[in-house]
Amino acid sequence: MKPLIQFKTTIPPLLVSVLLVYFGLAPLAQAVSPPPDGGYPGSNTAEGTDALLSLTSGIWNTALGFQALNHDTVGRTNTATGVRALFSDTGGSYNSATGVYALYGNINGWYNSAVGAYALANNISGNYNTANGYGALYRNTADDNTATGYAALYRNTLASTTQPMEASPSLTTLPAVEIRPTALLRSVATLLATRTQPLDLVRSLTTPSATTTRPSAIKRSLTTPSAATTRP
Repeated sequence: MKPLIQFKTTIPPLLVSVLLVYFGLAPLAQAVSPPPDGGYPGSNTAEGTDALLSLTSGIWNTALGFQALNHDTVGRTNTATGVRALFSDTGGSYNSATGVYALYGNINGWYNSAVGAYALANNISGNYNTANGYGALYRNTADDNTATGYAALYRNTLASTTQPMEASPSLTTLPAVEIRPTALLRSVATLLATRTQPLDLVRSLTTPSATTTRPSAIKRSLTTPSAATTRP
């Protein structure tokens, strides 16, 4: 019976070193360089000078740009992209602002969407607003508004207004005198008072004039002979 022959495999130390270096650096070669540095607790992301600077307990916020979401403390699920987008927001949530100064003045408004520079810039506490376009809903302070286009609904302060397009504020001239409903009613009442009433019209038709010849007078004139008539 032949004795068992044992083979020993010897791996050169140089090969081991090469394999370790290869597998150790492979994951790093697939990652971005330099690696992202904007991740913060609460699944918050911030990139830009002073972006999300004041954050305390807010979660799921994304701020990209100089001082984007700068004052946000407890707000959540906000997305701000652009210089000072959502700059003043402190407790508002579920807002999306894309553009320079978009939703800049928003403090505690919820569910607003602004796309375009200065869109919804002065909205402070309005909710459920959508603005698409440069300066759209710029001065808005109300809820449930939708504006699309350059400076659309620029001066709006009313709720539940939808307007697809509004002229530029520089071309818009507001009326100097506002016609109020009460003034309109008074003018209508005055007009009616000066018009001929139906009752007056009926009286004028049923009352004969002083010179009207009556039928009885006509009958008497026909049956009464005149004094100059020659009798037979």
